Amino acid sequence: TTSDGIMLVQAVNGATSSASAFALDAPVAAGAFEYYLFKGGVSAGSAENWYLRSTLNTPATPAAGPSALEPTPQPEPEPPQAEPPPPPSELPPVPVPTDGDINNPPVDSTPPVQASDPEPEAPPPPPPAPPADPPPPPPVVPTAVPDLPTPAAG
Repeated sequence: TTSDGIMLVQAVNGATSSASAFALDAPVAAGAFEYYLFKGGVSAGSAENWYLRSTLNTPATPAAGPSALEPTPQPEPEPPQAEPPPPPSELPPVPVPTDGDINNPPVDSTPPVQASDPEPEAPPPPPPAPPADPPPPPPVVPTAVPDLPTPAAG
């Protein structure tokens, strides 16, 4: 719309109205335009009239923005800390080899077996085992059939 807009209510002979006298119940749209209800126009003598316009009134000066904040100072970097020692092992320590290692096995001081050596003695036989307890006797199984009751003659 141009100028004042589409006049809906004209105040004549000095009539006045409050700013909340009229309101739209629903949006008013036609084609690509949406219209808003305004009290007063932009021309002289139209302060009490009511208009539909498709543009919103914008304030002459923009609203003041929030005040600039001082930036937060960056924290000083912390020096790296020494890494803690590893936890103690739960396994026993490995013994340190004394007479050689995997590449240099220790020297065996035992002389090798010779064909002329005497025959080794056999170990003594184990002591005899005590006799086992005899098994328990089997249970007695009945062999006779008990007498069954017979019905009485009627």
